[in-house]
Amino acid sequence: MSSLSLIQAAYDLAVVADKATDAAVHKRVADIVKLHAKIAIASAWIPIPGADLAAMGTNTWTMYARINRTLGIPFSENLSKSLATGVGTNLLSSLPILGVSSVLKAIPGIGTVAGGMLLSLPLYTVTLAAGIVYMRVLAALLKKESKLTEVNLKEAVDSMLKDSGAVKQVIKAANREYRSAKAAGELNHRESLK
Repeated sequence: MSSLSLIQAAYDLAVVADKATDAAVHKRVADIVKLHAKIAIASAWIPIPGADLAAMGTNTWTMYARINRTLGIPFSENLSKSLATGVGTNLLSSLPILGVSSVLKAIPGIGTVAGGMLLSLPLYTVTLAAGIVYMRVLAALLKKESKLTEVNLKEAVDSMLKDSGAVKQVIKAANREYRSAKAAGELNHRESLK
């Protein structure tokens, strides 16, 4: 189950951020990522082509800010938006179905439904993967005891995203998490966003 990857990334980050003494912090961080992945599913159903992807970007930068706030790591809003856009664009580019799904929404009714159905999995996957990538990058920088600046954080994210093997592994794990959550009924009702 890929949530092990998510929980491991959250735990590793909590350890290097000196928050491991708070036994629940890694679970709170993992829950933040899961919540935002579920919110991404809701954005898949926005009927306006392109607005779905814009909502996903906003959702991702909000997730990053919440992770940092939970860990007590200062974070600028501009950096958050920049990283969310960079990570999201990179991960989204590996999923060609996104463009087709969003364009389908131009067809009223059936196009909106088809587009929403086709986008739910990729937006959940990309959001979950973006959370894992971000946590791994933060953990790596904190392990090096690097100062978290806009420059070194962006460089670390870019470096990780260039490792196509690592990105594919994260996306596969996120896909498994989606299927597992869907099978468990976590994504089948409104209460799943709570």
